[in-house]
Amino acid sequence: MLRLSRDEAARHFGTSVSTVDRWTRDGTVQSEVVMVGKQRRVVVLIPDDGDGVEEVGPNAGGLSMGSDGFKERVLELEAELRVVQERNSGLEQLVEMLREQVSFERSRYAEIYHDVRPMLEAPKASPGESWWRRFWKQAATSG
Repeated sequence: MLRLSRDEAARHFGTSVSTVDRWTRDGTVQSEVVMVGKQRRVVVLIPDDGDGVEEVGPNAGGLSMGSDGFKERVLELEAELRVVQERNSGLEQLVEMLREQVSFERSRYAEIYHDVRPMLEAPKASPGESWWRRFWKQAATSG
């Protein structure tokens, strides 16, 4: 019997960890809880056949979907696919709108910087003229 972590079991089955969690909850695959220190870990148990061929997963143990069950599952998956495609379309529209907004904001900030830049530059002083002379000269001209 193979004992795999949830991540290893997901890689083994070619599914996601959440699918493995759902299978352990539903009893589709066997699992056990192991305490590692104070942490609780779930270990997935996979039966090991002598011939190396393993029948595990949702159809293990001779459980196969009938034609009606298969058609029903296909319809469910098609409905999920439509929902995901619609959501994806909405997200693509949102991304495009945000790109336009970022472009607009960048141009706005460039305009603001262009207008403010002259105010940020310090006035040029004559060589050898001290700061207090410039101050008093400016005070005399403005007053």
